Amino acid sequence: MSHDDYRAGIQTFPERAETRATLDVEGELPSWLDGTHLRNGPGRFEAGGRAFGHWFDGLALPRRYGFDPEAGTVTYAVRFLRSETYRGAREGRLVTDQFGTPAGIESPVERLRARVRGLVRPTLTDNASVSFARVDDRLTAVTETPRMVELDPETVATLGPVTHDDDLALTGSLGHLHRDLARGVAVNLGVRYDRESEYVLTRRPDGASARDVVARLPVDRPSYVHSFALTPRYAVVTLSPWVTGPRALLSAETFFDAFSWHPERGTTFLVVDRETGDVVARPTTDPFLVFHHLGAFVDGDSVVVDLVAHPDHRAVTGLRLPALRSGRPGLPPGELRRYRVPLDGGQVSAETLHEGSVEFPTLDYGAAVGRPDPHRVAYVAATDPDPPVGLPTRIDRLDLETGGRTSWARPGTYPGEPLFVPREPWDGRAETTAGVLLVELLDPGADRTDLVVLDAATLDRLARVTLPRRLPLGFHGQYLRPGHPEERTMS
Repeated sequence: MSHDDYRAGIQTFPERAETRATLDVEGELPSWLDGTHLRNGPGRFEAGGRAFGHWFDGLALPRRYGFDPEAGTVTYAVRFLRSETYRGAREGRLVTDQFGTPAGIESPVERLRARVRGLVRPTLTDNASVSFARVDDRLTAVTETPRMVELDPETVATLGPVTHDDDLALTGSLGHLHRDLARGVAVNLGVRYDRESEYVLTRRPDGASARDVVARLPVDRPSYVHSFALTPRYAVVTLSPWVTGPRALLSAETFFDAFSWHPERGTTFLVVDRETGDVVARPTTDPFLVFHHLGAFVDGDSVVVDLVAHPDHRAVTGLRLPALRSGRPGLPPGELRRYRVPLDGGQVSAETLHEGSVEFPTLDYGAAVGRPDPHRVAYVAATDPDPPVGLPTRIDRLDLETGGRTSWARPGTYPGEPLFVPREPWDGRAETTAGVLLVELLDPGADRTDLVVLDAATLDRLARVTLPRRLPLGFHGQYLRPGHPEERTMS
């Protein structure tokens, strides 16, 4: 590997390096930044000498940053999630199939039997490496199954499994659930794979552990769905043509292998009324794949949806670990687009909001979800075309009204998701840029990871914290403000 090779970010973090430490800050933290930043992502990529197949399979490695602006320090903790999956990996085995790595069942007959049992009574991974959410006032790590794991918010120590207090038998559940701060509810999308599959839109009041069903959405061939968009009135589910079905789920070696790309199906927007559960629009447009939505709002007789669109499924296949470790993963560009989805059955239109490849879009989440107004400012992790790797190399602030762009980068480094933290918690106010961005920054040349604090309005660097040891590249995070709900990162 060269001195600035991103592949340093997909190397296993040694368990012996787990730590709690108080770190000095270079620069100055804003006086109001006195909460806790949590970030999640993969940290171990093999079990029993067997390499995992996909980046999404890496074992969860939560970390915590506690800010003390008066002392000029950050209290840092990093520790593997002690899930059932992790305990099995320490013993040299996988106890359940992961996204792109099968459990160690050698016999094809036994594997088929396990798959049939799994459709009736699913055995799902608890490797909760995507993000975090509060359930019944408990902090949990979450992934794309219903299995959540509670964490101590001060130490990120694992406390045990968490289940919803209801009888919804879902096979999948998004790691990107929404918090509607105005209504005090969490909104999420689940999926049930069967001969007749369905998506299930749910809501859960703050402080509760039981979910209510908003809508059941039958589907013949389920798409891979990683996130969805929310307005005060509608939920918008974007269905790409990377799809699966019962036969593929039974016969494929992994969940990843059960999906195939069918561009002739196009990409469909399901617009669901959050009060009635009715599907009020279901238009189809040209094919694309989406991981992350920026946000949505209603404009006249249309719902406007901003998201990062990838041309095809290489956005997922390029994240297989053999592809990433090759140094040339072939990741296609992700384009920030605005889709106008008519509610009267008209044709979907699209426009490009930002030239160039981006991912991890974020905004002032409370204002975007809690108010009907259009959002104006977005923050993204952007990718330079040279070197042609496809991973983020800078942070961009985008003015979606004027087309203006401000960038921040440090040569030879790879930033993760920018997390916007507003100076004031959301209380019904309009969108603001008064706040900071929190960004983990991999520096392979210096063999380290920094947490940088950027002024959200200017992208000037305010502060930097150098961690004791380099971290693998991460996924998503949250900011916990004393006495307030968590700050979301993205839709």
